[in-house]
Amino acid sequence: MPITPEARRRLADLMESRRLELGLRWQDVAEVSSLSLKTLHSVRTGGAGISPLTRSGIATALRWSPDSVQKILDGGDPEPLTGPVAVSGPPGVREDNLLHPYLMWVRRDLDLAKARHGPGFAGKDAFTEPHEIAVWDAHVFTVEQRIDTIAKMRLDAGEAARSDGVRGSAGLPDA
Repeated sequence: MPITPEARRRLADLMESRRLELGLRWQDVAEVSSLSLKTLHSVRTGGAGISPLTRSGIATALRWSPDSVQKILDGGDPEPLTGPVAVSGPPGVREDNLLHPYLMWVRRDLDLAKARHGPGFAGKDAFTEPHEIAVWDAHVFTVEQRIDTIAKMRLDAGEAARSDGVRGSAGLPDA
C-alpha cells in the first residue's frame, strides 16, 4: 500500500522531534542508521517507498522499537526504547544508542571550542565542569577514551536529573 502524504509528513515530524529530543544532527542519525543523508531526506519528503532495512535503521538511530516506523505510517505512535541498544562504534569505545547522543554532544563541544579558540585550542577549553576538565587532562587515556568517559558522565548525570524531574545542563542540551 502506498504511503499517503499525511503519513509521510507525520513520520517526518516525529523523526524531527525525536532527533531533537536526543540531541542528534541528521548526520548523526545517518551514521547510526547506516543510511545516507539523501535516503533520510527522501524518507521525510516523499521519495519512493521505505524499505524494511531503512525502517529498521531509522528506528535504531532514533531509539524506537523496530516496528515504530510502520506504526507511525499506520497512524499509531512510535515506541521509544529506554535501555541501551548496541550499535557498532569505534573499537574500545562503548557506543550504544543511549550513549550516542552524549558522545555527539561532547564531540560538538570540542568542535565549537576548536572553532572559538583557533590555533591556541586546548581540548579542555571545551569543558566547564571541573570533573570533565580533570578527565580531559588525564593524558594516560586516548582522546576517544576521554570522550567516552565524559559522555558516560553526562549520561549518568542526565539520568539522575531526569529521575529528579530536572532537564537542562545535567541532561542533553536543549535544542
